[in-house]
Amino acid sequence: MLPFHRILDALGRRLGHGRVLTSARRKSLEHISRSSGGRLLVLCHGNIYRSPFVERRLAALLPPDRWTLRSAGFHDRTQRVCAPEFVTLARQYGVSLADHRSSRVTEQDLRNASLVVIMDRKNWDQLQTLAAEAERKVVWIGCALPRGSVEVEDPYGRSGAEMRRIVDRLNQAAEALACRLG
Repeated sequence: MLPFHRILDALGRRLGHGRVLTSARRKSLEHISRSSGGRLLVLCHGNIYRSPFVERRLAALLPPDRWTLRSAGFHDRTQRVCAPEFVTLARQYGVSLADHRSSRVTEQDLRNASLVVIMDRKNWDQLQTLAAEAERKVVWIGCALPRGSVEVEDPYGRSGAEMRRIVDRLNQAAEALACRLG
């Protein structure tokens, strides 16, 4: 059995995540409403699936004179490529990832960003560790979707069908977010 303090820590984290998710959509939409352009930083854990897809999808949808986009991740290894099957799938949505190489987010990236798009609770936790003050810039990827979670899960290690479902949701989220930002 787990020691009592570990159980309490786990319970505290779960309750904290619940509170974060309860207000995530409202706060994200508030952050969007206060922004009319600038630097948009898109984050996920490894920067080889979700964030480069969303970055490039948004770049195609948003006015380039108002928004500058960049994606990054929290993973220590950089210069990684997207998985070939993901590159092929992204191409079906008009997104080219063949030249993408992963990069790690820096505190400078977060300071320079007008808005920071995140994918899930893990990204939220990682962001809090790196720069808690970035909270006032956070936009959850699914915030503009009319229903469902504000999170979009990581397709890493998933089957082809699961990966397609996730990319469909990412695409829908990017389009809805672009409508709000554009």
